[in-house]
This record gives sequence, C-alpha cells and structure tokens, in this order.
Amino acid sequence: MLQFLVSIIMIIATLTVGSQLSFLQKTDLGFEKDNVIVAPITDTAMRHKVDVLRNALLENSNIQQVATSSGTPGNQGSIVVMRVEKPDGTMTEQTLNFMMIDTSYLDLMKFRLIAGRNFSRTMSTDLKEGVIINETAANKLGWGENALGRKIDFGVDIDGSVQRNTKVIGVIKDFNYQSLHNPVEPIVLFLNERPSYYLSIRTNGGNKQEVIDFIRNTYQKTGAVVPLDYQYLDQTMDKMYTAEIKLGTIFTVASALSIFIALLGLLGLASFIIRRRTKEIGIRKVLGAPVTSLFFLLNKEFVILVAIAFVLAAPVAWYLTGIWLSNFAFHTTVGWLIYVEAALVSLAVALVTTSFHILKATNSNPVDAIKYE
Repeated sequence: MLQFLVSIIMIIATLTVGSQLSFLQKTDLGFEKDNVIVAPITDTAMRHKVDVLRNALLENSNIQQVATSSGTPGNQGSIVVMRVEKPDGTMTEQTLNFMMIDTSYLDLMKFRLIAGRNFSRTMSTDLKEGVIINETAANKLGWGENALGRKIDFGVDIDGSVQRNTKVIGVIKDFNYQSLHNPVEPIVLFLNERPSYYLSIRTNGGNKQEVIDFIRNTYQKTGAVVPLDYQYLDQTMDKMYTAEIKLGTIFTVASALSIFIALLGLLGLASFIIRRRTKEIGIRKVLGAPVTSLFFLLNKEFVILVAIAFVLAAPVAWYLTGIWLSNFAFHTTVGWLIYVEAALVSLAVALVTTSFHILKATNSNPVDAIKYE
C-alpha cells in the first residue's frame, strides 16, 4: 500500500512539473523572444558608435531590426525614485523600475501599444519630456485608462531637483521582463540619451552562424577593441527555469524508481494471494466459471488496493504541488485530468503486473488446484 501511495504521489508531481514547464514555454510574455540576439556593449568607445554600427548591420538581409537599451528582459532592471502625479493632481515619490530605450526598441521586441504612441525621432521633445509605461504602472499609480499626459519626474535629487520633467505619451501591454516566478511590476521607459549598454538584433532566423559571423566582423570593423559577447534572448529567458527543468528530470527518475519498487511489491503480493486462493480457483473452474470471470474476480483486490492508495495519495499530492506552484506568480492550473492520468497509470501498472500470476493460475489444471494445500 505505502509503495503504491508514494508512486501515485510521484506520478502526480511529475505530471504537474511537466505541465508547469510546458506552461512556462508557451506563456505569452508580452514580447517575441525568438530570433533576437542580445549583446552587451562592454567596449566603451562602441557605445558612442551605435548609429554607425546599426547602419552597417542593417545591410545584411538576414537582419531585420537593430535597437539599443540600458537593459533587456531576463536581466535585473534598474530602480530609481521618481516623482509621479497622483490622481488628484498632486505629486508623490515612488520607487519604480525603469529602462532607457531608443526609438526602435518597442518595434523590435514587438511590444504592444494599447494607448498613445511610440517614441519618435521627429519629436524632439520625446527625449526630455516623454515616457512610456506599462499597464501595471498605469493601474498601480491610480491612472487606469487616463494615464496619457500624466506627469513623471525622473532623477529626483535630495534637494528636490529633477533631471527630467516628463509626461506619459504611451502605454504598452504588460510584458514579463523578469521570470514568471515574479509578478509584473510597474516599469517606465525613457528615450535613451546616454551611451547604450545593450544591443538587440532581430533576425529572420535563417543562416544563424553566417549572421553571427557577420555581426562579429562588423562589430570589429566599426572599431571595437573588446570582442563581441552575445546571447539569444530565448535562451536567456529559458535559463531562468534551469532549476525547474532539473526538478522535472529528478521527479521522472524518482517516479520510475518508485513504480519499479511498487511492481516488486505487487508481484510478491499477487503470488501470495494466488497461492492462498488456489483451491478456490480450482473449485470455481470445476463448477464452470469462465477464465474471464476468474480473472476479474482476482483482479478486484488489486483494483481496490490501487483505489485506496489513490484516495490517500491525491490530497497529499495536491497539497505538495500547490506549495511548489505558489513559487510562481504565473502558473498552470492543475486540473482533474492530471489525477485521472495518474490513476489510470497506476491501475495499468497494477493490472499488468498481477495479470501474469492470475492468468497462470486460471489456466492451470483445476484438479491440481483442488489438491493444492
């Protein structure tokens, strides 16, 4: 009983972890992470040659867009104290996440504007006076659908002076710039006026190695001293869940091991029950009981055993997997189907394991069975 109970818990846990990993891979992050190469610009001189580098990179037909930013999804963002307008028009200080971007960044990442507009090269005031925020910022600051035109003062010093007096010109749909362990936090996007720290390149996905070689060569030709380091954005995001992937592997192995141990126990139990009921089997056969009837009669004990183990294991598994899933701000819904699958797997394992002994007993000579002591 205990062996099967543990096996069922492990099966449910394995299916839950697998479901969550699938959820993490398929969840809409609010941007398109595929075919995006991100390279930190560690060469200080290159930070002032971004426009030259951008134009050179765009000469390659496999490269669709190039943008720069002070941060990137998957990396820890920057936080600063800002002065924001309250719904009643007064100002209050808030600690908010922020990122500096250029005019191409929103389009490259496929962020979705839900109000207002993107930064524009033709609007000179955007550099000092415009900001874009996410939905969560609009809601948590109390603006809701009336965020456009609201004031945000950036770079508040101790003496009360500020670096920028800005207004909201756009609102974008929430995007998960951190892992799905964390809820989406308010973020403010400013138009970049400083040397950039990250170069983002969206490709068409073709000729990957050729594109990488082209980017490296172009980077060096533009005057870089420090070699280019890069990562694919989708790989960076996937690395956030390395622990979960390892856990899934561990649970799979542990489930297989627990099932194997349960099989050994069932084989012994089946052998014991069949020996105990050998004479009964012989008498029933002499009286005309068909083999199928005997098969179902003997298997009934094991079905009941699995059912009891499942009833005891299910709430324990539900509680334990619930604790694990609570580590994620975004997680899958564990429906009844996972428990049905676990029950069916357990039942199938039990029936396959015991059927050999049962079929052997039901097909034996009834006279020998009656004589069995």
